[in-house]
Amino acid sequence: MKKISMFLCFTMLFVTIFTTNVMAEEISPYNYLLGIGVPSSYLESISGEDINSIYNDLKGKNCSFNSLETSNEYDTVGGVITRGYIPSKDLNLSIMTVQEMVNNTNIIKNVNVYVSWTWASNKPMIRHEDAISINWDNSLFQFKSNSFKSKDYMDGKSKPYNTITVPAIVNQGGLGYHTLLANSSTEFPDLHGFTSFILTCNDTIREGDTRSTSINANYAHDKNPIPGIGITFSKSGFGVSIDTGYLTDTISATTNLSYE
Repeated sequence: MKKISMFLCFTMLFVTIFTTNVMAEEISPYNYLLGIGVPSSYLESISGEDINSIYNDLKGKNCSFNSLETSNEYDTVGGVITRGYIPSKDLNLSIMTVQEMVNNTNIIKNVNVYVSWTWASNKPMIRHEDAISINWDNSLFQFKSNSFKSKDYMDGKSKPYNTITVPAIVNQGGLGYHTLLANSSTEFPDLHGFTSFILTCNDTIREGDTRSTSINANYAHDKNPIPGIGITFSKSGFGVSIDTGYLTDTISATTNLSYE
């Protein structure tokens, strides 16, 4: 009888370990994000640490992918690059939203916003602090305090060398912050950045596609060869704008979040 009991115990232990391993494989961060609808092309464009950050934000919650948009092609007119815009081939800027639902309902509780940027190798030549602003409809959403985190990478997408947790400016419908570029394009040719924060809903909005609202990200590059001047922000209505000048180039991405 003791032998049978020991056999059953070992069998149950083996099944538990096997089941745990299978579940761990099924909920790996990459596969989990694929499972809630995040495009594989987006996951392949960010770092493993970024993927883990998104996973840690969302795991255990009722979440689903909502929208994704990359840099707008505002950099050419008739095939000619216009002054003041960063060519999309030089900088890829993307903004993604993932909605968290109230359990067992179609009510949107929060919207997780993810903004990432990647410069082409050895770009840009002039490197100081660049600026990013993100704006949304303040009648629908408000920024959740202490949810902001931004990371800058200087060697591709290995480990971040600069992290900030407080934006430079916050308004009712927008925020702005700086991103620090490693100053040697020879030693650090590949620059990447990743930002996340949460918007909470002011009133009840539901999952659907009958209406949409835009969330806009703007990236401004400081190409002034003289360091120390920098790019500043200002509040514009309920949003945040970047104070650009002749020695500033910009690029933007706007995503449309669906709801009803």
